[in-house]
Amino acid sequence: MTSQAWSKTRIKIILHTKQPVSARTCLFRFRRYMSAEHDGKIINIGGVKKTLRTPLNPELVPRIVELSSTQPVLRTLKWMLQKDLLGQDMFLIGPPGHLRRTVCMKYLQVTQREVEYVALSRDTTESDLKQRREIRGGTASYVDQAAVRAATLGRVLVLEGIEKAERNVLPVLNNLMENREMQLEDGRFLLNPAKYDSLLKEHTTAELEAWRLVRVSEHFRVVALGLPVPRYIGNPLDPPLRSRFQAYDLRPSAVPFKDTLAALESVAPHVSPKVLCDLLSFALTVNAPETAELGLPDFPVDNLRRAVRVLEAVPPLPAQEAVARLYPHQLVLPREAQKPVADALATFDLEPPAEPDVRVAEAPDCVLTPYHGRLLAQLVASHAAHDICLVGPRGCGKSALVRHLATLLGYETEPVVLYQDMTSRDLLQQRGTESDGDTVWLTAPLVKAALEGRLAVLDGLHRVHGGTLNVLHRLVHDRELQLYDGTRLLRHDRYDDVMAEQQLTPQQMTERGVWRIHPSFRLMALAEPPVIGGGKGQWLTPEVMSMFMFHSMRPMTLKEETDVLEALCGELGPPVREVVRFSHALRSAEDPTLQSLAASLSTRQLIRISRRMRAYPHEEPHAAIYKACLARFLPPLARQALDDALKRMKIAPPEVPAEAARVCEVRDGVLTIGSTSAPVFRPRDKAKVPDTLFYDIDQHTAVLEAILEDFTLGENLLLVGNQGVGKNKLIDRFLFLLNRPREYIQLHRDTTVQTLTVQPTVRDGRIEYEDSALVRAVRTGHVLVIDEADKAPTHVTCILKTLSEDGEMTLSDGRRIRRGAPSDQPDVIAMHPDFQMVVLANRPGFPFLGNDFFAALGDLFSCHAVDNPSEHSERMLLKQYGPDVPDNLLDKVVASFSELRQMSDQGLIAYPYSTREAVNIVKHLQRYPEDGLASVVRNVFDFDSYSVETRDSLAQVLHKHGIPIGASARNLHLAKEWRLRALAPIGMPCLCSTWANESRVSTLYESKSKTFRTTLASPSSGASTAGDQRWSHERWHPSEDVQQSTTIHVPSAATRRAFLTLSMQVTWVGALSASSMTSTCPVRTARTRALSSYSIRPSRTVGCTVNVCTVVSLEARTFKSVSGTLALSRGRKTGAEVLPMVSTPSRTSQTRAASAGTSGGAIFIRFSASSSAWRARGGRNLVMYEPGGSRLQALDLSEGVSATVTLPMNLASLALVAPRHWLLEEDSEQARRYVLRVAEDLSEATQTISAPSRLLADAQSHAALVLGFPELEASAHEVYRWPRQPERGGERPRRPLDPRHTTVVQPETGQVIRVVTRGDLPAEVRSDMPKSPSVGAYLEVSDLPAEAVKYLPVHCPTTHLHYYSWASSINSTSVFVAGHGAGGVVTVDTRGVVRLWETAAEQLARSAAEWGRLVGDDSRPVQLTVEQESGKDVSEPKHGKEDATNAPHVGGNTWAGGTGGRDTAGLGGKGGPYRLDAGHDVTQVPDWEKEAVPEHVRQAARQMNRSAYEERLRQIRMSEYDAQMYDGMSANVRKQVQSLRVLLSSLQAKGKERQWLKHQTSGELDDAKLIEGITGERTIYKRRGEQEPELGTPQEKPKRLKLVTDVSGSMYRFNGYDGRLDRMLEAALLVMEAFEGHEEKFKYDIVGHSGEDHRIEFVRSDRPPADNKQRLQVLKTMHAHSQFCISGDRTVDATRDAISSIAAEESDEAFVIVLSDANLERYGIRPDEFRRVLTANTDVNTSAIFLGSLGDQADRLSDQLPAGRSFVCLDLRQIPHILQQIFTSGMLT
Repeated sequence: MTSQAWSKTRIKIILHTKQPVSARTCLFRFRRYMSAEHDGKIINIGGVKKTLRTPLNPELVPRIVELSSTQPVLRTLKWMLQKDLLGQDMFLIGPPGHLRRTVCMKYLQVTQREVEYVALSRDTTESDLKQRREIRGGTASYVDQAAVRAATLGRVLVLEGIEKAERNVLPVLNNLMENREMQLEDGRFLLNPAKYDSLLKEHTTAELEAWRLVRVSEHFRVVALGLPVPRYIGNPLDPPLRSRFQAYDLRPSAVPFKDTLAALESVAPHVSPKVLCDLLSFALTVNAPETAELGLPDFPVDNLRRAVRVLEAVPPLPAQEAVARLYPHQLVLPREAQKPVADALATFDLEPPAEPDVRVAEAPDCVLTPYHGRLLAQLVASHAAHDICLVGPRGCGKSALVRHLATLLGYETEPVVLYQDMTSRDLLQQRGTESDGDTVWLTAPLVKAALEGRLAVLDGLHRVHGGTLNVLHRLVHDRELQLYDGTRLLRHDRYDDVMAEQQLTPQQMTERGVWRIHPSFRLMALAEPPVIGGGKGQWLTPEVMSMFMFHSMRPMTLKEETDVLEALCGELGPPVREVVRFSHALRSAEDPTLQSLAASLSTRQLIRISRRMRAYPHEEPHAAIYKACLARFLPPLARQALDDALKRMKIAPPEVPAEAARVCEVRDGVLTIGSTSAPVFRPRDKAKVPDTLFYDIDQHTAVLEAILEDFTLGENLLLVGNQGVGKNKLIDRFLFLLNRPREYIQLHRDTTVQTLTVQPTVRDGRIEYEDSALVRAVRTGHVLVIDEADKAPTHVTCILKTLSEDGEMTLSDGRRIRRGAPSDQPDVIAMHPDFQMVVLANRPGFPFLGNDFFAALGDLFSCHAVDNPSEHSERMLLKQYGPDVPDNLLDKVVASFSELRQMSDQGLIAYPYSTREAVNIVKHLQRYPEDGLASVVRNVFDFDSYSVETRDSLAQVLHKHGIPIGASARNLHLAKEWRLRALAPIGMPCLCSTWANESRVSTLYESKSKTFRTTLASPSSGASTAGDQRWSHERWHPSEDVQQSTTIHVPSAATRRAFLTLSMQVTWVGALSASSMTSTCPVRTARTRALSSYSIRPSRTVGCTVNVCTVVSLEARTFKSVSGTLALSRGRKTGAEVLPMVSTPSRTSQTRAASAGTSGGAIFIRFSASSSAWRARGGRNLVMYEPGGSRLQALDLSEGVSATVTLPMNLASLALVAPRHWLLEEDSEQARRYVLRVAEDLSEATQTISAPSRLLADAQSHAALVLGFPELEASAHEVYRWPRQPERGGERPRRPLDPRHTTVVQPETGQVIRVVTRGDLPAEVRSDMPKSPSVGAYLEVSDLPAEAVKYLPVHCPTTHLHYYSWASSINSTSVFVAGHGAGGVVTVDTRGVVRLWETAAEQLARSAAEWGRLVGDDSRPVQLTVEQESGKDVSEPKHGKEDATNAPHVGGNTWAGGTGGRDTAGLGGKGGPYRLDAGHDVTQVPDWEKEAVPEHVRQAARQMNRSAYEERLRQIRMSEYDAQMYDGMSANVRKQVQSLRVLLSSLQAKGKERQWLKHQTSGELDDAKLIEGITGERTIYKRRGEQEPELGTPQEKPKRLKLVTDVSGSMYRFNGYDGRLDRMLEAALLVMEAFEGHEEKFKYDIVGHSGEDHRIEFVRSDRPPADNKQRLQVLKTMHAHSQFCISGDRTVDATRDAISSIAAEESDEAFVIVLSDANLERYGIRPDEFRRVLTANTDVNTSAIFLGSLGDQADRLSDQLPAGRSFVCLDLRQIPHILQQIFTSGMLT
């Protein structure tokens, strides 16, 4: 755009534009104060005169017109003239701004001095000051740089930004400044002019040139411009360098008020003088020394004239706009520090008014709200005066608004993406080579924009280093610039003046190295708001504030955003409106966590969501929000806060559909996945279409469909997930289905912007740039897959922003990518219309610790969370990888990995185990099936074998799911067998009795029953019984425990009681009554004891599942029942078996039935008065009979079928021993028994014989056997017994009180299993089995087929449940036993431990084979065995010699602290007395060699260990009793300490990550310095190292934690109820132990509160406990205070005090964690009051953890507190998980 066109646009939009003051006027003003004798070229400033020299290069003389000739300026010029005449170098020091440089340039203009200008930065090297090598004609030669040119040509060297240069760079000028001498790299030597002239008297010029001596001009001077350090950021002056300067303090405040005011009035004569006076007064007030203590940033007084120009040009603008554009204090100062500024504004009538109604005249082709229209008009007004910086949150529309501004003003934009490691050279020029190899300097896009009059958009000003921007100060303020190759850029009017005065053509000016800056050139910087109070995030320094005019851009309101979305995407449906409404709720939330989530729902993301939901209306708002926020991988607290916010907004989650197979096929050139279709691509280059092994599973197909939906909309994709979940395979499969070629690039820690775009190489002595995969994909239209995006620094990946959003990018070689550009332009790469990006990244946060790519650029992409497959999908996937692997092994792997992932999400383990590892396990099993699963999984879990806590957690999970990791086939030990003959007194079973029945044989009776269909209806539905009486449900009461007994007929009453098979069942009784009947009778009630119920259900995946529930006791009560009514209830809860039996005295013959239609209903039956009813467990039949009668009435409850059976005998009793086998007892003296077999449909019942013999058990025998056929009456049956040994003294056996709990008969296997005590053991067995205190009982297994007895020890419980006293009353041991299928039993002890036992030989053989398949056969020899043996035996333990040098020692039996040795204290050896870690790598002696150490050596080592332990206790003055007490408490939290230390170490390791140090003389070659390497420079390397903090920057502060503990009396009072005080003490110990060793990064206090005081110090941050004794003393003090303090609660006061005290300290992050019980309401503390305290200070992360609760106190209180601020912890194992949530949430906000 030409200058004339720009002027027309400016006049059209902005009125009353004034012309700047002319140079002639300024010169006239100077003549009033100084006289210049032009004829003699003498200048006189305040009586100081100097003769002027005619400059040889007038274009190098500065031309400054915008400087008032005030007295302070003239005094400065006089001082500089004095120092110039004295030959002294000068240093102008002062606050940020351009005044120092302007005065310096004015002096050079007045004295007609040529200038060499160098803007110093951290990238400035010695070659930038002295000489730089260049290649000319294939030969390397040295080119003088600014310092050498100034010294030899008599110019003035101006060094600006002295404090920005790195150390040891500027001392290269020391000798030049002191003695005017310098040795150059090309061999020449700069010599002092006086010495050179003296040599010239004795030698000729040719001789001096031959000696390579160069004369330094006597007119050479150095003027340095710098800031005072340490007030400002930078490096302090090196003392030798400082001593060579003469300093002058130059401040804008030194200019008199009236002079500055007069200058402003001359610039803006139409602006009210009062407004100008108020503006100036406010600026000087902020900069006054009296306000220095407030820490306010400097007001840029130098820029006031630019602000008043805007007021002059746009009269409607209020004066407050000038303040807001120059001094955006709201962006810099915290809330409490803004009040002084607001007071000052009010004092000078500069309070912010309503937004002025100033709008642009037109805004073509853009969607603008009224707010954006006003903001755009303000940008246009500022654009006419100065460069602009637009500050706003990510995604609010800054880039779009700048595009509208450029379109409105006719600009062509030049995007310049800024990044963190960007150098000053990258901003201005880059080095390259010509085709012949000669080096050349290439102009950067910013310089091109300046020359061509474009709008340079500096995107990411907040990312670039502040020192890098130092090179732009002169370009911004003066529109002048000096490049690295010596080229000068002049402002257009100065350029025109020089060209007119010297009568030069533009070509001649270019040959002299002077270029013209276009008048339309403007800078537009884009930045995100700085982090208030943060050191690293505070980019808006006083220096940056002096560069631009600032405009803040807020996010849009709900109406504004809705209007924009409707204009861009069409009519919005209700789901989209819900998403938009929710995004604004997040932005306006007070919770910092929700505010941080609002960035994920930026306007950019909302536009994407709107377009997607319009194209695919099936998506729910909840799913869209979850997807945009990547909620699957949010920290738990953030996700909880998001869920709560969604619930408050009534956005319900969609129903999770069951996984179903989706169509995934390509047919007729169309890819269809589910219900989404897209045409298949036809590429030219099919070689780059990926083809990978992929198995379709339901979950992955659903992800592919979601990817296809976004891909068809033209979106760039971001796939985020854990490692190994299949991100690469998914995208490769997707591209294969679409037939799309791809370009692949993998990022890493060392990825730079250059390597991401182009790769420079050296060929034939010249630099050539090879296109990276990114450029190739852009050019050819391939899909660019960027893998491991989180591994690269975010400032590198941020360059993808303009490529993704605007379709533009500038490469490091100067080329530019542009969307829609013509392909014939040489320096432009046209973006192919098919180009799309897919970015793959790991999930953010712990434990990956990568860079948060999603937080930086997430809203630029359509995000997809790729999670591990569900158990169903993962089982499908593994089955395809291992089709021959048994299903039960796959189930074990899937279940184990699923639980481990849940533990990883909860923070219980660090590593998230992925599907990739599960697939590798299955692949191994498929290829090598003989290897055991337990050994194969070690390929994954051996990484964690050196972490004891992690290893134990893994083993617990794997063992739970049937993977015996750590076990071996040799670990299988069978119990010792004792022959029954050896234990029996007579050696053989003896005949004890004979069974004989009546002589007549009972006939086999078969009867056809009559069946009929019965209609069953629920009483609740209105079904009527006899007499149309309705039944109502009154109450449910527990009855007495009903014991079901089944007896076997024996000849005598004495022996009959000996053989019993018993089982216990808990029954429930329901009492019902009819409202119209008055005859009632009492029904028995019971007072039941609370007991534990154990139910076992088989599971296909894990063997058996044991459910443990508690049946609570209910009060005894009496209720009424209608006569003749039986009530049966089905279980109200799944898994409960309800077995009711009620008999009533009524004599009614009618039978009616009604059945509930649901599982919680009741069945009502009227039956005979003396009838009894049984229902088989797990069955569905109800059988009724009348004692003494011959008729059975049966009812099938599920089918609604009833049947009547008439028997040829009278019944005494009936038992349903099986669903289709009923046991009948005849009502006669013989009491004969029959087995009735019933058909499925109750249509047939047959009496049959069930078994040929019977196995019995009694107390005096191991077992007894009835031979023959007991069911046949005519046969005689012999009963044989294996009697026990008689008691022989010794331990007297304790007989059980009830054999039903200790005896199980297994007739299928011929075994009798009993629980016996040690006193019950035979003497031979007792003597062979040593007594162990851990064994509480034994299982005696009498195996009759094997004629053997086995005794299995059962460990006794260490603790007991509160049912122990009840259990002791019914059993003499702590173990109960019951049958578990054929060949197994189950035991339950009084601690609640359930154990399954296999006793049958056949089952044991199968289990042993299965065990072998699981663990593998590790006893087989392999081809090669390598073992390392020390070859030496141990002698006696000793400490060993101390090595003063601490050198590592392996073996040798000499040194203490060695490894792999013997006898001495160290690690990894054998025979030493104790472990001693000297910090070296460990050489481990094999375990088998350690086991070979003799016993006496072990005892000696143990004794030496104890002696060293006691000595350690003496050193810390800790008694052994205290040590035992401390170890007991520490053991309870050891795993939790390790878990928390892993988290802290990871955070600390992340903070200490090293960086690239550039300009090194050794290391790796820096690609950016290849040309310097060709030319022979030395500092062309880079290496990794810890970057030292820049001096003046805020010191990196530790994180602060204040633990507020409750030591009130209630903690001690209710400790016996729920252990709350013990948990609090263990939580304090957890913090003290976990934070040990991290004191530099984390500092903590522990304070307490009680009724006595709200602040009781236990641990101070500057004096943490150093050893176990001090930690124990802290715990004792806390316990004692809780015991003896007065009652009362000061939780609120203590929390408020902790927050205020920690907020007053400087820290990186502050955390306050309140440990308390939930007993606040007792002391009148309301939840809303505590809520206000927790959220009082947003800078402090405050959370409450409730360790105790009476009833549901804690849950109710937590529900009323803010989400994520309160936790209920009744299990200390949850503490590390809770702390991790708190810490990760703090990092998120």
